[in-house]
Order: sequence, then structure tokens, then C-alpha cells
Amino acid sequence: MTDAINLQRFCADQYDLREHLRAPFRRGEFVYATNGHVLVRVPVADGYDAPVNENAPTKLDEMFRCIDAETPAWRSLPPVHAVEKCCRCEGSGRIRVEDCESCDGKGDFDRDGYTYDCQACTGEGIVEVGEPAGKMVDCPNCNGRGHESGQRQNINHNQPLPGVGVNVGYLSWLAALPGIVCAAQDDTTKAVRFKFDGGHALLMPMRS
Repeated sequence: MTDAINLQRFCADQYDLREHLRAPFRRGEFVYATNGHVLVRVPVADGYDAPVNENAPTKLDEMFRCIDAETPAWRSLPPVHAVEKCCRCEGSGRIRVEDCESCDGKGDFDRDGYTYDCQACTGEGIVEVGEPAGKMVDCPNCNGRGHESGQRQNINHNQPLPGVGVNVGYLSWLAALPGIVCAAQDDTTKAVRFKFDGGHALLMPMRS
């Protein structure tokens, strides 16, 4: 069995309304982790386990059929572009905060029948503090990803067809997985396919 991989990184962050995607979950023989853009699965038999999530999307099983139903041509992952770190958390994905005293952590307040954003915390309900005070939370600026959004890299597997644009930050996460290789974009799901030691992953392309 390979060393356990931190699947939580690939889950939705604490601000995502889809609570059922905020932690890894089990379906059948696999444990899945996804934030809706990158999807990772590993076999339960390889030492991973997670609660069965009845609210998890069933289409994940169907999406991974592009790996199960055929034998893609696997290739080495191309060099990943440098990732621009989040300017607020400096790439850690986490910041130390306390609830805003001005709005009691609500982020807004009501007055004369109107709702206003709190100016002290710019509507976030939290203010950053230094150690050892406060608590650690996902960085609101990058939603815990640690990198600035919108960074794009093209992956070209099928010359002379144009490359597929994917998020550089998510690609860098996948590049850190052991034995990672990739295959061309699937025609049906439109996802770029990945295989690593102990599991598979899919990465959805960015919109042009």
C-alpha cells in the first residue's frame, strides 16, 4: 500500500454551499474527493475509508468510466507553470482570525430597515490577528486553495489539435501525487484524465 494521500485538499472549501463535498466520501469500492473542478478517487481497499454520503452526486461514477471503459495513452505530466501564490495567505491557504467585534461576526448589520456590510471587516465577519490569538480558517481570498484564481495552463496531447486549458493551481496539486501520468481529454466528460500510484483523477477544463 502506498502512503496515504491527503484527500481533503481536493474537497470543497468551508465556504462552498455544497456541504456534501466538504469531506471525502465513500461510494461502492472507492473513496472520492472533489470540489467540482478536480475529482480524485482511491480504492477503499488501499487503506482509505470515509462515510457513505447519500447526497454525493452519482454522476461521479459515470465520469470515471472514461478510465475504466478504455485504455487511454498515458504520458508524463508536462512541466507545470509556476503558481502565483495568494497575496493574503502567501500560499498557505489558511489565516488566523477572530470574529469581528463591530458586527459580532455577522459581516453586516441592520439599520432603519436596511442591511449594510460591516466596514470594520469589509463584510467578512472576521479580522486577521497574530499568534497565538484567534483561530485558523481557510483564507477567504483564495478559498483555502493557496493560489490566485484564474491562472491557466494549456495541455496539448493530440497534436495538431489545440491544447486544453486547465487551472494551474489544481494541476500543481495533481503533479504532487506519486507516479502521476495523464491522458488526453475525454470526449464525453471533457475532463483531462490522470492516473497516479493508487488512484485516478479527473480535471475539468477552464472556460475560455
